[in-house]
Amino acid sequence: MSQISAAFAAVCALAVHDGHKNLTGRPGCWERQVDAHWWVAFNPHRQVTECSRDRQQLPPLSVLIEHDNFPVGIVGPEGGIIIRPTRDASPSDAERAFLNAVIGVIGAAKALEYGLIQTEGRA
Repeated sequence: MSQISAAFAAVCALAVHDGHKNLTGRPGCWERQVDAHWWVAFNPHRQVTECSRDRQQLPPLSVLIEHDNFPVGIVGPEGGIIIRPTRDASPSDAERAFLNAVIGVIGAAKALEYGLIQTEGRA
């Protein structure tokens, strides 16, 4: 079995941090503003589901990641794609910035517990 993608794991950690235990039991996508720049929509269902922003159709078990209202990635448990949100940023910079935004919400201790970081600090 392959590793779960870091961005997908971060969204799952964020959902747990917010107190969610079973997102499949609710209709539609779980959506959250992570910070001033990052927003996510998570489709926890096994069928294509529409999220509220621009009526995007999300594939099963996938996450739409937006930076400043611009879609920069769709990821699932085994990976996906993240593009650069600005001309000066690489996709890995974007993923790192997204992970750091999530860590800023859940805290370094929880990020370490969930395996988002290897040592105390940022991704």
